[in-house]
Amino acid sequence: MKFIVKFIIAGFLVILLAGITCAVQLCPSCESTINQNIELNCSLNCSGNGLVIGASSITIDCGGHAIKGSGLGSGIITSNRYKDYFTIKNCIIDSFYYGIYIDGQCGGWGSDGNVIINNTITNNNQGIRYYTCSSQPANRHDNNKIINNLINGNGYGIYFYYTYGFNLTGNKVCESTIYDIYTPGSTSTQGFENTCNTTYLWNDNGKTGCSYSCVSQSLECICNSCNECENMLNNLSCTLVKLNNSITNPNGTCISNPQNFSNKIFDCQMYLIEGNKSGYGIYLDGKSNNEIKNCVIKNYTRGIYLNNSGNILLENNTRQGQMCGNPSNFGLIF
Repeated sequence: MKFIVKFIIAGFLVILLAGITCAVQLCPSCESTINQNIELNCSLNCSGNGLVIGASSITIDCGGHAIKGSGLGSGIITSNRYKDYFTIKNCIIDSFYYGIYIDGQCGGWGSDGNVIINNTITNNNQGIRYYTCSSQPANRHDNNKIINNLINGNGYGIYFYYTYGFNLTGNKVCESTIYDIYTPGSTSTQGFENTCNTTYLWNDNGKTGCSYSCVSQSLECICNSCNECENMLNNLSCTLVKLNNSITNPNGTCISNPQNFSNKIFDCQMYLIEGNKSGYGIYLDGKSNNEIKNCVIKNYTRGIYLNNSGNILLENNTRQGQMCGNPSNFGLIF
């Protein structure tokens, strides 16, 4: 009897363990095809596509790391068109043509049951794009969820074409140059507690347009690396960016002139930014109305280099081991 009990318990444990799928921590290269659950342990700078979803039922967790482009390609895209039941979460996706692109196959299947949650998607031609060329049930994208994403400063924030049963909840989609939410040919959608200004054929449940409007959207943002800080300082909604740990031995310039770094505060909270005797700790060109404070910047050619920039307040910053540290004809060198 004891033998039987032990056998049953052991078999039960095997069944439980077999059902657990752990995420692998990876620093993939750009254009990598992802076929398993992963958690990024680095940020990516890509000239084409960022990551390619190669399988259904997987999770891509960026863990707050950034996938940054050059205006081309897609930050995250599906391979061979349709993929089902995947999750994309905790990603910062910036400066691609499409931030996240879920493509449909004409005459083929759509992508169903996916979740895009807790991402920051900025400065793309289209932030999140679901597209298929047919409204036929077999071809369209069905029953996907877009939840708690910050989607700012894109051409189109969210772009759905021939989708069915989508759920948009708690997203902030603001400062788009064309439409915040654009949904032609989409039916049976559900929307709750979203924030936006401009829509085409979209209404939250019981509302006209979104539940809330984009009025003075501001956000305190946290960063942990040079790339993360640069992305947060470039995010139009982040008016206060705080460094949350020391950064050591990055190559070249740490923060290199984020496009939207004006009218912001960058607070290092006395954490260290330490280079390798090359580049600048912080470089700004043509920026204004910023405050940089409580930074300890060490071992750069120049600690803070301000060129053609005005009304910049430097408060309680410390430089150590800089090769240069004097005013010049080209701007303030700290």
